[in-house]
Amino acid sequence: MIPNCSSENVNLTKVCDCIKKFIALVLALVCVFSLIGCVTETKYKVEIADTSYVVNKLKKTYSPGEEVTLKLETITEHYYIVSVNGVKIGNDKVSSDLAFTYYTFTMPDEDVLVEIEDRWVEIPVAPQQ
Repeated sequence: MIPNCSSENVNLTKVCDCIKKFIALVLALVCVFSLIGCVTETKYKVEIADTSYVVNKLKKTYSPGEEVTLKLETITEHYYIVSVNGVKIGNDKVSSDLAFTYYTFTMPDEDVLVEIEDRWVEIPVAPQQ
C-alpha cells in the first residue's frame, strides 16, 4: 500500500515531508552536476607546417597559457627560424645542447600555426695565398 500524503496521520505526514525534501535535494544535485559538466575549458590546436623537423610528440590541443615546447635536432653549421602565427621566437638557450635545440612558447587564446625554416650557416672560404 502506497502512503497517502493527505492522510491525517501525523507520522505519515512526516514521512511524506521527508520524501519530498529528499526528492528536492536529489533534483538540485542533478541540476548542479549537469551544469558542472557544461563548463569545459577551451583548448586550441597547434598546427606545424612541416613536422619533419620536430622530434618530440606534441599534444593535439593546449589550454591558453600552457607552455608548448618544440624539440629539434641540433645540426652543425645549421640553424632554425621558428615562427608562431607569423611571430619569430628564439630558441631556449638554457635547455638547448649539442644534440637538440628547444623552442618554447606560451599557448595563446587561439589556434596556432608553427612554421620552421632551416638555414645553413655560410662559412666564408679563406682566400688562397
